[in-house]
Amino acid sequence: MAYTKNTWLPRIGDGLNKFLDAISGKTLQLTNTPDSITQQGTPFSAAWMNNIEDGVAALHEIPFTALPASGTALTEQGAYTVPASSPVTSYVFAAPATGWAHGTFFTGSSVSISFASGSKFLNDPPSLDPSAQYEFDVLDGVWIVAEVVS
Repeated sequence: MAYTKNTWLPRIGDGLNKFLDAISGKTLQLTNTPDSITQQGTPFSAAWMNNIEDGVAALHEIPFTALPASGTALTEQGAYTVPASSPVTSYVFAAPATGWAHGTFFTGSSVSISFASGSKFLNDPPSLDPSAQYEFDVLDGVWIVAEVVS
C-alpha cells in the first residue's frame, strides 16, 4: 500500500484562543492555567509532525525482498515479503546479528516453519496455521510474529 506524505502547516492568525460560547453568544478568550504540571509533555508543532511524516514515508521506500535461504540470517534493516502465490511450507527463520528486520509471508497447506535455536520472543513462540498470512518483526534477536487478520 502506497503512503501519501502529508505536509503539516502551523496554524497562524490572530485571536486563536478565542472561542464562542454557544449558550451566551459571548466570545471568550481562554488561557491555559493548570493547577500544577506533573510532566510538561512534548509540545505539538508542525515541525514535529513533519518529522514523523518523513519517518513514515522513509519506511515505505524500503524495498521488500524475498526471504534468504532457510536458516540464513535475515539482513539487518531488511524488509521481506512472500506473496500468496509462493507460500512458505518449510523454513527456518534466523534473526539478523543486530538491528531489525520486518516481513510478511503466507503459509502453504502444510507448515513446517521454525525459528533458529535460541530464538527469543516478545510473546509466546508462534503456532503457525496452514494457509494463513503472518507478519513478523525482529529487533536485536527478539521476535514478534502475528497472524494478519482482515
